[in-house]
Amino acid sequence: MSHSFFLVSKRRSVPQKQPNVISLYGAISIYSVLLTPIAANAIAPNIFKELEVSSAAGPSWSTSSNSYVQPTWFETDLNHVDNVTHSTSYQMGIGYHLFAEQLRQRQFLNDFLVQLNFNHNSATINGMVWDASNPAYQNQRFQAPFTSNRLMIDLKPSLYSYLRTSVYAIGGLGIAWNTLSYTETQNNSGLPIIIAPASTAKNLAYDLGFGFKSKINEHLSASLEYVSTHLGHMQSAAYSTGSQALYNAPSFPVRTTCALLGFSWTF
Repeated sequence: MSHSFFLVSKRRSVPQKQPNVISLYGAISIYSVLLTPIAANAIAPNIFKELEVSSAAGPSWSTSSNSYVQPTWFETDLNHVDNVTHSTSYQMGIGYHLFAEQLRQRQFLNDFLVQLNFNHNSATINGMVWDASNPAYQNQRFQAPFTSNRLMIDLKPSLYSYLRTSVYAIGGLGIAWNTLSYTETQNNSGLPIIIAPASTAKNLAYDLGFGFKSKINEHLSASLEYVSTHLGHMQSAAYSTGSQALYNAPSFPVRTTCALLGFSWTF
């Protein structure tokens, strides 16, 4: 009798709902496999539609103004800027066309692009050093090479469109990572006396400009932009590895203007 009870107990211990759980799991898996492509096709166009990627490059011209340098605590020299070398600017960006469906039918104000751009350019500030800020004593020249990398949020509203070409305004704000070094060289010997290593600082940057965009086909466009960017002040390290000491490093305000030829792809 105890043996019969054992058999009954063992028979009752077998789970009865396991096939149902396995069947439910299998059904979910099958439906997931079948529905994933459908969901992807439905969601992906909405995610990537009106998204734009772009790249551009072109010549740039930078300007700066005079600054002061202190080789000692009791002497202040003037850095008189003669010129800033020309260079090339590069830009890569990703953006989104806001209110595209509502604005597309207009001739005026028919597009509004919000763009996140990475920009890069470099140049060298050249000039003469006026000892004790006196123009009669110009015994040294200086060079201050700099590099600027910046991340900008640009707004580009289209102002007017004719056929496949649009003209638009550009306004942006962002962060610039500016790196600058500084060297003073004696005029008579050509030997560097102040060598201030490069130093990098973050600055608030802003830009203004305008551009033209022409559609090549439904997705590909070509653009030409004229942009002026205020990069902020750039400063080298406040010490010298040359024969002359440096008490306070010079600080140069820099503005860069560039003409960018670019191409963009809109999904």
